[in-house]
Amino acid sequence: MSGVVMILLTTTLSTDLPRGLQYVETCTAGVTSQLEARGYSGTATL
Repeated sequence: MSGVVMILLTTTLSTDLPRGLQYVETCTAGVTSQLEARGYSGTATL
């Protein structure tokens, strides 16, 4: 049963973002543990 849950989570989280969230800016931690903003090529409209 836990294998099915893991597959479901992996499939859900690996899909493309919904249209409303495609321009949300995300940050990633680098090797130095400093947060750096990822580049994006559009403007967010809410």
